[in-house]
Amino acid sequence: MRRLIKCIAAARPKNLPHFRMAMRASSSVAVGEGGDVGKIVQERLYRIIGARMSISPAIARFVVEQTKRGSTVPFLARYRRDETGHLDERALRQLIDMAEELQEVQRRRAFMLKSLKSRGLLTDELREAFDKLLHLNQLEDAWEPFKEKKTSLSHRGREAGLEPLAKKLLYTSEPLTDALEKLRSVTDGAKLFQAIIVEEVQRCDEVRQLMLAECRQSGVISSSLAAAPRKKNAKEIGTDAFETLKKQFAAYENRRWSVQRISAHNVLALQRGESKGVLLVKMIPHSRSKYTFFSWARKKFVGFQRQEDPKATRLLNQCLEAAYENIMKVTHNIIRRDLKKSAEKEAITVFAHSLRHILMQCPMRNARILAMDPGVTKGVKCVALDENGGVLTRFKCIIMDKANMRDYISGCVEKLKLNKIVIGNGTASREVADIVADTIEERGLSVEYAIVSEAGASVYSVSDVAREEFPTLDPMYRGAVSIGRRVIDPLSELVKIPVRSMGIGMYQHDVSEMELLRALNRVVESCVTCVGVNALISNRYVMEKIPGVTKPIVDQIVLARYAKKLKSREDLRRVPGMTEATYQQVAGFFRFPNSTNPLDNTNIHPESYSTVQKLLELYGGKERREVGNILLNLRDAELRDVASRIGCGEATLELVARELASPALDPRSELPHAGIFRRFPPKLSDLKPGDMLRGVVQSVTTFGVFVDVGLHDNVLVRGVNIDTVHTGDPLDDLRFEGVDQLGRVRLRYDGVLHARGDAAAQSHRRGLTLESEEFLSLGRLTTPEAQPTLSDSLAVVREERQQIFASFSLQGPHEFARVAATVTNGSGNVVKPLKRPRTEGGVHTAAAGQTTMTAAAAAAAATKTTKTKTTASSSLTDKAEVAAKAPRSKKRRAGGKRRVTPSLVSEEHENDEKKQIVGDTLRWWRPEEETEKSGLTTGGVRAVKERTPGVKRPRTETLGPQKVLQPPTSTSTKESEESEPIFFF
Repeated sequence: MRRLIKCIAAARPKNLPHFRMAMRASSSVAVGEGGDVGKIVQERLYRIIGARMSISPAIARFVVEQTKRGSTVPFLARYRRDETGHLDERALRQLIDMAEELQEVQRRRAFMLKSLKSRGLLTDELREAFDKLLHLNQLEDAWEPFKEKKTSLSHRGREAGLEPLAKKLLYTSEPLTDALEKLRSVTDGAKLFQAIIVEEVQRCDEVRQLMLAECRQSGVISSSLAAAPRKKNAKEIGTDAFETLKKQFAAYENRRWSVQRISAHNVLALQRGESKGVLLVKMIPHSRSKYTFFSWARKKFVGFQRQEDPKATRLLNQCLEAAYENIMKVTHNIIRRDLKKSAEKEAITVFAHSLRHILMQCPMRNARILAMDPGVTKGVKCVALDENGGVLTRFKCIIMDKANMRDYISGCVEKLKLNKIVIGNGTASREVADIVADTIEERGLSVEYAIVSEAGASVYSVSDVAREEFPTLDPMYRGAVSIGRRVIDPLSELVKIPVRSMGIGMYQHDVSEMELLRALNRVVESCVTCVGVNALISNRYVMEKIPGVTKPIVDQIVLARYAKKLKSREDLRRVPGMTEATYQQVAGFFRFPNSTNPLDNTNIHPESYSTVQKLLELYGGKERREVGNILLNLRDAELRDVASRIGCGEATLELVARELASPALDPRSELPHAGIFRRFPPKLSDLKPGDMLRGVVQSVTTFGVFVDVGLHDNVLVRGVNIDTVHTGDPLDDLRFEGVDQLGRVRLRYDGVLHARGDAAAQSHRRGLTLESEEFLSLGRLTTPEAQPTLSDSLAVVREERQQIFASFSLQGPHEFARVAATVTNGSGNVVKPLKRPRTEGGVHTAAAGQTTMTAAAAAAAATKTTKTKTTASSSLTDKAEVAAKAPRSKKRRAGGKRRVTPSLVSEEHENDEKKQIVGDTLRWWRPEEETEKSGLTTGGVRAVKERTPGVKRPRTETLGPQKVLQPPTSTSTKESEESEPIFFF
């Protein structure tokens, strides 16, 4: 339990006391055995959420209760910031998800405790242990050994009366010889007895945590190609298809990854290959794991000592072998599950990040477009669109008849006065682009072309939405209409397409469909509410994406619009089916540009119109824009004074000030358009190494970005900062390096991001921070430097993975707290999180290249804080000075291990852990007595005895089974992160 407290404290060190209070309060609350969550349990939930997120329980209670009453996240994030403690949209969703998970944990816990009580297995210690588990995965893992399996051998053994005999053997030193006679009298007595022994060992939480820690630290995942498809895959794929798959996954033949360091895309690739039956994936534990388990089991259960009867000894060895195999099987399943879950979260995070920037691309105003959907068998489908996306004409060309195709294109462009040509990036798109470029050059057309993504266009063309929108148009032309409209107004058009069909994700078909759709739909809702909806011209599909607006309400809005009864937000209140509660939730997201009230075209909610009127009266009837600029230039104290004088919250006043200063500003106005418009495409045959190209980012992944530079295929570019490059961004300074042996184009990015007027730059130029602009980076009312990036989001996911890998057990924590949670720069931004410490010879060190806190550094830190001199600290300081003057090769011998900066030690951990300098060695103690009795610390590492540096420990002196948690000195694992991965999209 305390280990979880310290993990949370590592992320938010300032909030450790609050979390401690929440845990003490939660431990005193008895979990009810019914399905209802009582008021006391609900208050416990709010305290836990508040402690995790560094907010007060009152804020957590307000958000959860408002959500139950129907309030939407965008509404709370924008119009209830005073009550929510200025939480942004992402934090609110995190809070709501956390509340849902805790409520599900409460429900499952009540069921488990009820089941244990009915079977007579529930004890006070077990109830308290289950009560401390706050994550669903941890709860299910702890419940696994207690599941009833009436058809199992252990159940049959208990019915045969062998359970008392098995427990007596395990927990006493009574010989097994006398019990062999009873086993012979029972049918399959030895097997039933062995099954009971195995289950009892598996129920011991210490052994499960020990083996989990061992496999997570030193385990290896290996993959190899299957010789033939499995039986369940043989019917689905033939021999030829199987051989093709083997070629695709050839890079995964005889590969190995460390469990701790395997990347997300490799996990998903292995999962895909295994599901198709072409890869054999397995977990390989360290060779010492079996010895560790046997050694620990013989110390934990006295019955496993050597018996006098050889038959009894043989039976016990068989029990140990079976218990080891069973526990390792469960351990491997848990590790594979955790890796899969973490990898799916990373893939979903990348997908959502790319989708946000695709939806928020700048609309192309006053563009008359010729949209072309390339094809070979069915020809090239062409549709001409006006400025509003209306269909002007349509025709079809055959790509083989180039002369006729040029005549059609030039005639349509000149007759309809088109100024842009948009080509879908499907089959034969490059051939069509060559014909278009030749036509522009030969005919002297004043038009540009661009190749844009056509992902989802074919799905849209046969959907109910397309049939409803274009009932008389041939389906093959509907796709061309979608391709052209997504350039005119990307948000309004792309919301019609199923989000999974966008084709911008990483392994999007291998992740949980429910979780993916949930995350992507949230992104769509966030973007729509960020931009706002023009109630007079927006299509119905955009309005349906506003949280709280149902399809019947949209039908009534459309009818009122056609009847010219919808001119202002007040008219929206009178739409049939629009209740007062619904109106309050959605009114702020609708825009009415032609309303008599200018505030109807801003983000200001109708409930704050009176606040605007008070401000105008307060400032003597000045213009709205001038009042907004005045308020933005006020100091915090002056702003609070104005808020108190007019009777509104500070956050509401800030929103009003921004909207008055810059009303009706579209946050997409200076973001990049879809695609790069060209007049002449580059040709691969004309390129030479060193030539510079310009492209547009098509997809962002954790291992690089895919860029369209006008060649036949998108090119993978590595070394690009994924925090500054987004899907849809143009990239300059792409250096052509040639073509590799596999025919892949190699590019190197050695420039800077193309000048894009992003939201932060726009805000800086205007001298104000717009609420809608900050939605682009998932942050609100934060400085541009503090806005979360893709790396920040991925870091959160990976930190959750590390916390899962460090999950605590029922019997208490088995790990020390981190020596230091994070390292920050001067502005408070996290630079690099420090990893959990490990132990080496009695001194806790940081993992993988981190520094070590030695006694000298501890003494120096103590001298700074307490300004006292002791004999021990002075002697240690002298040693540190000797080490500083010594040559580099002798520093470690003179001063011990490398030093860590004393300032990196968390103050909270200084209060939690008792540090003592014993024998010139810094030793970390935990206050729990039960830990000292069990002798387990970090992941099962026994608390070591103090010793003096310079005195070598004899080789015969070992730490027992816990020593297995030390990293191996050498490994044969091939780290695949440095190798060329296989990419599937």
